[in-house]
Amino acid sequence: MFDGGPAFDAGIKPGNLLLAVDGAEYLPPSMPPFNLGQTYTTRIADASGGNIRHVEVTVPWRKGTNSRPPIVEPKAISHTIVGPGIGLLKIAYFPDLIRLRFAKELNVAVADLENQGIDRLVVDLRGNIGGGLGLARLASYMCPGQIPIGYSLTPRRLRAGYRKDDLPLVPMPRNKTEVVWTLGRFLFRDKSVVLLTQGLGPQPFHNRIVLLVNEWTNSAAEMVAGFAAEHRLATMIGTNTAGNVLGAANFKVGCGYWMRLPVFGWYTPNGDCLDGKGVLPDALSSVLAGKNLTFGEWADWYLEMRSKPPFRSQKTHLMNVNAIKLLRPSFGSTHLSEITPEAIESYLKHRLKSGKRVRTGFGIKLRGKLKPMTVHQGFRVLRRMLNVAVKQKRLASNPCSAVEFSIPINHTIRKPHYMTSAEQQKIEFCAPSYLKNVIVIISEMGLRPYKELMPMKKSDVDIVNSIVHIPDSKTPSGIGDMPMTPLGEQAFKAQIAATPGTKYLFPSPKWNRLRNKNLAGEP
Repeated sequence: MFDGGPAFDAGIKPGNLLLAVDGAEYLPPSMPPFNLGQTYTTRIADASGGNIRHVEVTVPWRKGTNSRPPIVEPKAISHTIVGPGIGLLKIAYFPDLIRLRFAKELNVAVADLENQGIDRLVVDLRGNIGGGLGLARLASYMCPGQIPIGYSLTPRRLRAGYRKDDLPLVPMPRNKTEVVWTLGRFLFRDKSVVLLTQGLGPQPFHNRIVLLVNEWTNSAAEMVAGFAAEHRLATMIGTNTAGNVLGAANFKVGCGYWMRLPVFGWYTPNGDCLDGKGVLPDALSSVLAGKNLTFGEWADWYLEMRSKPPFRSQKTHLMNVNAIKLLRPSFGSTHLSEITPEAIESYLKHRLKSGKRVRTGFGIKLRGKLKPMTVHQGFRVLRRMLNVAVKQKRLASNPCSAVEFSIPINHTIRKPHYMTSAEQQKIEFCAPSYLKNVIVIISEMGLRPYKELMPMKKSDVDIVNSIVHIPDSKTPSGIGDMPMTPLGEQAFKAQIAATPGTKYLFPSPKWNRLRNKNLAGEP
């Protein structure tokens, strides 16, 4: 609920329950759509569920610009005293700093709270929809001097490579003259910079700040949260933030539509990219770091925060889910600190002796022993999970490091041998033409032999644009386009010319036998 927003103006207050919109019921986590320029009939109740009533809410129309999407901007700042010496600052939105309106409003709010004698401050960023560079003024009030808030990277600088120490340090402007000077300074330069706080001096609430965040804390608000977390300037309370921090610009595409595209990435002072991950509150971190944390609790967190796209591909996430299903019966209620190498080895031996369970029309049947590779895959997932626990200081060490897989590792999981250029030349000299093409394509482009190259169709090869379409790629969407190298393009052309009459780039041996018979005139 935003102070001064359409719902607030219609008489809906914080703490009310939203039951339905235009007759359709909505329960969390589903969200009803509220389009610009529309009027909706909402069914509202008090927090206790009583006093049910219908309230009409009209969402006004707003036009978008190149710097701001078409949104109804809420009242940016509200403040109040919530207890002896405790001030509450509610930030719903960060307007751009160009006109310095947000900075002036924040100055007035902080001065009013300090005049009332506060020495502790609660900053409420729950539901903050993000915004622009106004975030720098709030960050500046959280520390006395000039320190990094974070740094931005344009795609060009990211591709060219960079050192964080080489990026220009840019203090956030404090007046219109500094704004004009800063804009002129970077008008024709790369916008990859380290953003600094303004150095507003000591405040009575320093080192006594609490930030409230939730899953609807977005964009610029997450930048402030990441800054405060890394510099230990505030205690974070709530739930994990949205993980939506890529800087974007808006482009008109016609017929009243706009397209919003990312134009730079944002990184915390220590180089952590929060996009797709968000900021983990201290309260949740302390729960996870507790001595009583079980493997089951850690697995739930790992699947939610380190396994799902875009952090990992959907295929990898499904593999993790299946592996953890098998790990839970053995380790689910065991505390992380109590998982020993002996327990892991016992689990692996049990799995290796287990039969392969296959679901058939007559029920589940046992079909031979599990392959060592299948068991080792689950072991790798467990090792990866506990490695993350070590990095986040939930464990002192990974017990998997003391585990030796109980059978010799076969060729399917042995470290690969990297072919030298001399070895490649020898193989190409002796190999038939199709195998020579395979070797060149794999070595030049890195395609997976059985997953991507062997099932490839000629229609997936775009010689004109020098691009290979991969319908089963490792990208989160599962679809990707890969540019060809000059040698790879020659190999593709040679293979297409050598296999006329088939849609596949590498047809089966049966097709080759039939083709050879036809060429020889055999029946």
